[in-house]
Amino acid sequence: MPAPLSAHERRRMRIVSAGMLVGVLVILGVALCARQIMKPAGVPFVSWFAVGFALVSPLLAAAVDRAQPDRSSAAPGAPSAAFARHLVSYATLEAAGLLCGVALLIGSNLLPLAAALVPIGAMVLRFPRASALS
Repeated sequence: MPAPLSAHERRRMRIVSAGMLVGVLVILGVALCARQIMKPAGVPFVSWFAVGFALVSPLLAAAVDRAQPDRSSAAPGAPSAAFARHLVSYATLEAAGLLCGVALLIGSNLLPLAAALVPIGAMVLRFPRASALS
């Protein structure tokens, strides 16, 4: 059974996760506002790539979260393995959401906005709770 996270690590994990989630929401909001001001040129490849990555990102995040890193070379005072796994898996979801925001900025359709709900939903479901053990 994995060792429980310290209260300090849980707090840091919640702060970082909240910042990442808010960052995705801000980029999507900016992209929606920018679409009202200027008409996007329309780059369909980016939109389809963003949609594909958004749909696959929860699977990638789950695979990263199940990885067992080699902690023998970890520096003293380094974050726990659970903290590192959470951060990397959350970054995968954040990248998918940010790519959807960019595709929304330069693409001609709103499909990336709908696809962004997948990584955002996964981020909300994976958000660390105050009583998370690992």
